[in-house]
Amino acid sequence: MIDDGVGLSIAIPTVIITKEAGDALRKAVLDAEENNKNPTNKKQFVVLLVDFEMDNPDNRVEYDIWYTSGDMAALNYIKSMKSYNEKLGKDALMTPHMVVRSCSYCIETDTDCRRYGNTMYCAGFTHNLEITGRDSLSLGVEELCVYDIYKDNNNAEKWWVFMQEVYNCKDQKFSQDCIEGIYDNLKIDRSMMLTCKYKEAEMVEREAENWMTSGIPYTPAIVINNKVFRGTLDAENVFKAICAGFNVTPSVCIPEEVRASGGFGGIGFTTILMIIVLVVLLNVVFIYLYRRHTKKEMREEMQLQISSIMSQYLALNDNTNKSSAPGVVPH
Repeated sequence: MIDDGVGLSIAIPTVIITKEAGDALRKAVLDAEENNKNPTNKKQFVVLLVDFEMDNPDNRVEYDIWYTSGDMAALNYIKSMKSYNEKLGKDALMTPHMVVRSCSYCIETDTDCRRYGNTMYCAGFTHNLEITGRDSLSLGVEELCVYDIYKDNNNAEKWWVFMQEVYNCKDQKFSQDCIEGIYDNLKIDRSMMLTCKYKEAEMVEREAENWMTSGIPYTPAIVINNKVFRGTLDAENVFKAICAGFNVTPSVCIPEEVRASGGFGGIGFTTILMIIVLVVLLNVVFIYLYRRHTKKEMREEMQLQISSIMSQYLALNDNTNKSSAPGVVPH
């Protein structure tokens, strides 16, 4: 897209539509304004509904959170998203990722980077960090280890609680003492954490490769069903986008007022299909009964016509017989 000189007038969030759609909206607004000038006319309004286009191949949404450890914007988002993730339950699978980049020109003294094997790796975005990029990498490894350990034990909720506690360590610059305190409070298995951290180099390398192939230009970022969420990174907006990714909308995604009013929100494909089949069957039965009734009427009508013709024939035959009888002189 080329800036035609009005780029600075575009605010975020912005919806980009085609000129044809814009012309239709403009005409609708102008028509409504013209109509509303007459106080006797019924008021007209133009309502624009913006929906999220999201792939929905099945009835479980998979979404990823990409962030840099120690970034307060990311921690604020994760903290606000926790309650929405609880609502989704097992219908949604969340996977956290830390933003890591390999650096060919970085040196050992660079505080934003750490050497793993023969490669220097750096924290992805460090301008909003409360700590150095090097400490961000170490913290990120611990956060991912918590997720990996308790995800395998069907207790992924532990990661959300852990991240909330990490948020509370911001005033202590995410010191190791504060993180150790979280281990004690949440009874996190230290031996399993130690085993996981033995794979730190492998984990960092994997995250760096995933980041390079993701095509995500910023952080924190959300990827839902393999599509990067481009809207405002607000928990409610992301929740709505996740809901759009379901093949059949779960009840938690239907607004309370719609559920209370008995609206049609959340009717799934199976229910709609059953309704269509029922309507088709009713139409088949109606057509069958109608044709049967029509045939009956046709038979009755034909029978009446035959009876009428026979009556006329018998009457005519009777008159003919009388006129030809002996001694009868026709007048």
